[in-house]
Amino acid sequence: MDKTTKIIISIILIALGVACRILPHLGNFAPIAAIAIFAGFYLGRSYAVFLPIAAMALGDLFIGFYSLPLMLVVYGSYVITGLVASLIKKHKNVEVVMAASIFASVLFFIATNFAVW
Repeated sequence: MDKTTKIIISIILIALGVACRILPHLGNFAPIAAIAIFAGFYLGRSYAVFLPIAAMALGDLFIGFYSLPLMLVVYGSYVITGLVASLIKKHKNVEVVMAASIFASVLFFIATNFAVW
């Protein structure tokens, strides 16, 4: 995939991530982890780190920032998700994608709940 295509896909994913955060949606449902996983599998490690952070930061400009320690945990969980996806991208199949999705959800749940406690 050439660099121009990666940049176009990145812009689209960030725009979708921001839109899904600021438009009315189900509680605690936003595709940021999916963006991190997709970027890790198909775009590369730097995109897997940058895209979820960019979508979160731009979304937070609209919906408001919150406590810095908690924000670092939330953003960090997405960075870890993207990094893990980029490490396992050579093993892409349905089972690996499902496992990465479950891992991302469990990581986010555990990390953010411990951060609040």
